[in-house]
Amino acid sequence: MLRAAALAAAMGVCSGQGYTCEPNALGVNRCDSAVGPDPGEAEYDVWWTSLQAWAARRRLQLLEEQPEMGDFRAYDNPDIDWARTAYVQPQAMIHDRYLYDRSTGEWTVDRFLDDLEERYGGIDAVLLWQGYPNLGADDQNNFDMLRNLPGGVEGVRAMIDDFHERGVKVLWPNFVWDLQTRPEGAAQHEALAQLCVATGCDGLNGDTMDGLNISFWNSGLAEGKGLALEAQSMGRRNVPTGWTNVTFNVNSWAEGWNYGRAPLISTYKLLDSRHTASITERSETNRSAGLQHAFFNGIGYTSWENVWGFFNQIAPRYSETLKRTSTLMREFGDLLGGATYLPHVPYSLVDGVYAAEFGTAEATLLMIVNRNGDPEGDRSGDILRVPCVSGARYFDVYHGHEMTVACTGASANLRFRIEALGYGAVLRCVAGAPGCIPTPGYMERMRELTRSELRTYSDRWKHLPQTMLPQPTTAIPTAPPVGMAMLPAGDLEFDASYGGRPSPGVPFSGDVQFPWEPSPRTRHQQLLSMHPMYMDVNPVTNQEYAEYLSASGYTPPVSDQNWLKHWPQGAAGGPPAEWENKPVIWVSREDASAYCSFLGKRLPHTWEYQWAAQGQLDEEEEDESIYRPSTNRSSNFSANRRRQLDEAPPPPPPGDYPWCRTGIPCSDDPSRYPPRSNNGVQPPPADVGEYPQGASAFGVEDLMYSVWQ
Repeated sequence: MLRAAALAAAMGVCSGQGYTCEPNALGVNRCDSAVGPDPGEAEYDVWWTSLQAWAARRRLQLLEEQPEMGDFRAYDNPDIDWARTAYVQPQAMIHDRYLYDRSTGEWTVDRFLDDLEERYGGIDAVLLWQGYPNLGADDQNNFDMLRNLPGGVEGVRAMIDDFHERGVKVLWPNFVWDLQTRPEGAAQHEALAQLCVATGCDGLNGDTMDGLNISFWNSGLAEGKGLALEAQSMGRRNVPTGWTNVTFNVNSWAEGWNYGRAPLISTYKLLDSRHTASITERSETNRSAGLQHAFFNGIGYTSWENVWGFFNQIAPRYSETLKRTSTLMREFGDLLGGATYLPHVPYSLVDGVYAAEFGTAEATLLMIVNRNGDPEGDRSGDILRVPCVSGARYFDVYHGHEMTVACTGASANLRFRIEALGYGAVLRCVAGAPGCIPTPGYMERMRELTRSELRTYSDRWKHLPQTMLPQPTTAIPTAPPVGMAMLPAGDLEFDASYGGRPSPGVPFSGDVQFPWEPSPRTRHQQLLSMHPMYMDVNPVTNQEYAEYLSASGYTPPVSDQNWLKHWPQGAAGGPPAEWENKPVIWVSREDASAYCSFLGKRLPHTWEYQWAAQGQLDEEEEDESIYRPSTNRSSNFSANRRRQLDEAPPPPPPGDYPWCRTGIPCSDDPSRYPPRSNNGVQPPPADVGEYPQGASAFGVEDLMYSVWQ
C-alpha cells in the first residue's frame, strides 16, 4: 500500500505556504513530476483521490494569489493555442550549418527542416539560440546579437516566415543573467517582447529561469500579441515559488526527472491538461526513458542535438521512435492537449506495462508504454482490461488497424503486441461519434511506420566526425619579412581544453576534432613537431587594413553587414584618427583570410598561435615559479562571466602569461598588458606595440586582453 504519510511527498508536488518544493521519502525532489501508485486498483483509488485533492487545493491557492491569472485564462489566448500540441522542439544554434549558408549569406530553413523530417519526423517549434556561449566576447548584449544576425531584423523576420510556411513556430531565449554587457536602455521583458514581435516570433524561453514572470506576458500583450512562455524550470533552481508561473507559462522544460520503472507523471498537466512540458535530455545518449515518459504523459520532447559546442545526435532507434510517436501525438493533439488526463489507470494485466487515459464524452485515448527492457520483455495477448462501453469501436492507432473487442460483463480485454521498451495506443470511439474515427490516411501511415519493430534500429550513439579545412600554403620568404617574428622549429606540448559546458554522458563529442584526433573531444593534448615560421609581431591595425583596401579594392563577397562598423564613414571613409594604430575589429574570418592571402600570408592554426604565445618548455627548469604549460587552457574565454564580478576580473592562473619563460618569474605583471575592465561597455583596444614588455619568448606582442586565447 502507498503510505498515507508519503502521499503528498510521493507526488513530488509543492506543499505548504508558498508551494515550496520539498524532498520526499521516495527520492523525488521536484515540482513538475510525481510518482505513480503501487499496483492494484484499490491502491490506485487512494492515490488518485489524494492526487486530485492536491490539485484542487493548488488551483484554489493559485486563484487566491493570482486573482487575474489563477484560473489559467492565459491558455485561452488563441495566439498560443499551438503551444499545447508542440510535441517536438529542438534548441538550435543560430549558426548551425544546416540553417545558414555562409558561402551564400542565406538562411536555409528548408534544408534544416528537411533533415529533421527525414531523420525523426520533423518538429513543431524551434528555440533559436543566438547568445551563449559567444555572449560577452565584446560589448554586444543578447538583443544586439539578435539584431546583428544576417539580414538584420528584416532578414530574421523573413527567416522566421520560412519556418511558419512549414508550420513550425519559433521562440527566442531570454538571458536573465545578461546584466553586464552593453545596457539596453529598457527592461528585458520589454526589449525582448518588442524584438519578438518585430521578427515575427511566437514565444519566449526563459533560460535558467524559474518561470518567466507576468511582466513577459503583459509585455507581449502590450505589443499586440500573446507569446507562448516556456520556462526552463519552475521552482527547482533558485526561486521555490517560481512554479506558480504555470498559470501563464504554457510550456516548460522537464529536466532531471528521476526515472524509475513506473513512469512519473507531469503535475503541471494535472493542474491544466493544456500545459505541455518537454522532456529535456541534453547529455543523454540512451533516450528510451525520456521518450517513453513524454509519450505516456502526452507531453513534448526536446530534440536537442547541437548543444553549445558538442553534438549529441539522436541514435537511429530513438529517431525512429520520435517519428512514430510524434505522428500519433499530432493526430490526437486535441485529446492529449485538452481532454481529461488520468495517468496510471489500473487497466494493465501485464507487469511493467502502464497506461494513461485522455478522454472526452466521445473519445478516449490510451497511451501505453512497456517499461520491460530485458531481452524477453515483449508482451502480447491480453494487455489491458478496460471498462465495457456498449457499441464502442476500438482502434489500435499505434499499429494502424481496427480492433475486435468483446465485452465480458462490465469489462473488455484489449489484445495487442507491444515490444520491449515499446509503445502502444488505443482509441475508443463511442457509438454515434463519427468524428472520432481515425482517417484511413493516418492509419495507413502508422501501418507503414510500425512495419519493423524498434529493436531493428541501432541504439548505438556515434560521434559526428569533423574535417578541418586545409589552409592555403605560402611561399618561403627570401628575407625576414618586416614586422614579423621568427618562430623556430621545436617541440610543442599542445594542450587546450574546451571552455564550454561539459558533456558527461556524451563521450567524444565536444569542441573540435584536430587532424591527429579520431573524434571531437573537450581536451586536446599532443606533442607536435613545429616547423619554423614567421608570424606578425602585432595585430593588424586599422591603418594597415585601410591601406590594404585601397590597394586591393576588397569588399566582402557575400555581405558587408556590420563590416568595419566602428568606421563612422564606412570603408570608403577610413578609420577615425584615434583608431589608426589600434587592432582592426568588425571583420569576419573570411575578411581576415583575404587580407592575409593578399600579402602572401595566412591565418595561423590554433596550435601555431599557442606556439607563438607560450614558446617551448625548458625540461631542465625545476623552479615552479618559472613557466609551465597550463593544464587548463581555454579556447572559449567568456569576458561576460568575469565582468559579472563586482571587482576587477582576476588575473589568469600561473602558466597563462606569454612572458613566462626561463629566467622570468611567471607572475601577474599589469605593466605588461592593457588595464583590465569589467565595464559593460569596454574601452577601445590599446594601440598595438604599446606593451612590448608583454611579448612572448619569440617576440610576438599584444597577446593579452586585446587578443586572448
